[in-house]
Amino acid sequence: MRALCETASRGPVKKGPTAAFWAPLVVALALAFGGCGTPESPSAPGAPDRSQVVAIFSRASADYARKARPDGVVESEGYELRPGGSLAGGSPGETMDGLAYEEMIRPLAETLALARYQPSQDPAATRLLIKVYWGDTKDPSELRPYANRQSSELRDRAKQETDEEKRQSLEWQAGVMQQIEESQHREARAANARILGFPDDLDTRPAGDPERVRLAEELQRARYGVALLAYDFQEFKRSGKERLLWEVRFSIQKSGNDFERAFPLMAYSAAAFAGRTTPGVVHRILGREQEVAAPAQGAN
Repeated sequence: MRALCETASRGPVKKGPTAAFWAPLVVALALAFGGCGTPESPSAPGAPDRSQVVAIFSRASADYARKARPDGVVESEGYELRPGGSLAGGSPGETMDGLAYEEMIRPLAETLALARYQPSQDPAATRLLIKVYWGDTKDPSELRPYANRQSSELRDRAKQETDEEKRQSLEWQAGVMQQIEESQHREARAANARILGFPDDLDTRPAGDPERVRLAEELQRARYGVALLAYDFQEFKRSGKERLLWEVRFSIQKSGNDFERAFPLMAYSAAAFAGRTTPGVVHRILGREQEVAAPAQGAN
């Protein structure tokens, strides 16, 4: 079992169709035997390693509803899958860490099937057009100009300046630059939040709010992200208009992960949320359905 879980966490080594075939099979086998254990964080005994936690956001349109059978199980819905491209607006043909869109199709089909969504070959019976977007966010602290900390450099120069007038000028310049840096830092965080489906009101929440602390920390770290946007296929076929019915966005920390290896497990963790609305951002252990609660207020 341990070897199987290690294989699932590593994912396919080879590229191309062979990798696309084996990735979901390895995941399915690992899950069938009880799932894979999660490494423990050395800095927080008993807590999952933050690199093994998937953040998930999903939202369904108010007019989207699924039909249920007499036994209460929802009926299957047919979909057509298409590449949407990069989350940051890049080309649909791009790859990330060696994983191309063609290699994402089978793991996605395997996991969408868990929520009773099936690929459809009949346009008349297809309800959803699902577009797949993927990419990575950037660590805001790595973006210019605040990566250079120009305000700090100006203040250092001011401390060494013996001429009072020049010193005051440098201090003033440092204050202006700090405001620019902080503004651009907030903009970078906001852009990451939009990509990941994170709330845009984090800065207005109480400073000690556990969810604010966790999401703010995640926004500070570069992440791999995937978004599935499901549109009304029949309306698109009739008018060409894209009417969004639901979306699900899931992401994982880049550090400690390889996207090609992590993607099938990320998709599995997010599968249950397709077509549903989550109460904000939820967290699951990679490749499992186990929830990861926010740290208690005041916890390190």
